[in-house]
Amino acid sequence: MGNNDENAPHADVVFMGAARVGKTTLVHRIMCVDSSLALEGRYAPTVEDSYIRQFLAGETSCRLRLVDTAGGYEFPAMERLWIKRASAFVLVCSRDDPSSLVHLRNLLNRIKNERQCDLKRLLLVLVMNKCDLHMKEWMIPDEDLELLADEYEIPYRSIVFTSALNQTGVAQIFKMLWEQNEESGTRVIKFEPRTSAAEINRRSSAFAVLFGNVQARVAQKMSPNNAGRPHTGSFGDNVLPATRRFQSTSSTSPSWVVKTFGRINLGGKTRMKQRYPPAAIDLNCAIS
Repeated sequence: MGNNDENAPHADVVFMGAARVGKTTLVHRIMCVDSSLALEGRYAPTVEDSYIRQFLAGETSCRLRLVDTAGGYEFPAMERLWIKRASAFVLVCSRDDPSSLVHLRNLLNRIKNERQCDLKRLLLVLVMNKCDLHMKEWMIPDEDLELLADEYEIPYRSIVFTSALNQTGVAQIFKMLWEQNEESGTRVIKFEPRTSAAEINRRSSAFAVLFGNVQARVAQKMSPNNAGRPHTGSFGDNVLPATRRFQSTSSTSPSWVVKTFGRINLGGKTRMKQRYPPAAIDLNCAIS
């Protein structure tokens, strides 16, 4: 898209992983899109779907393109394209599928080779999905994902445990991306003034926008894994609410006011763009 397109995204957040790990449902949860078919077990393979959402925070604004990629190997050219273009990576595996962890290792190798840089320099989150499953169904223990992170020198805190089914830990994905974005110093994801006349507070960086005033909000309790490792663990309460109507917020509100510019389907049949009702994403996460 050209720079003069007011709806052009500031950054591309690409969700990658094996088939059936829950990438589409995670994206739908973020976008407040109906995921009933997937949650009922009626699986429909994704070719590629792209969503653009605007995040408004105080006097700043950011538009992200969330890219839901195919889980198989049928479209290598599309995969290479997004590996080259991605501003941030969300790599998803599933608790009940050991092969999905092998798929992540292959993805990490391809990303490292294609980008020709240390993975620590990229905005990248490893997601273990389907943590709502009974422990008897767990086929990937925490330690296996940690070993993969060690192999590629990815910090444990970049590991996020989620359940797309009950919406647990979904917002934590963005918490980690924004924390990495702030700490990297490169600001791959940039916020811009909503109005040229507005005076932007110095703390309106992506990090400050995400966490806001920590003292003014209740910290979200996290349940660490049994070994107490320093990754994110699993949230005990839902962080990302279900679809709801727009709620007005002030510039100091702990919410992001979100507007949707509709869905763009880049693969398969052409579909009509659909506008979804605005929603607020509450991020009740304290800085650790």
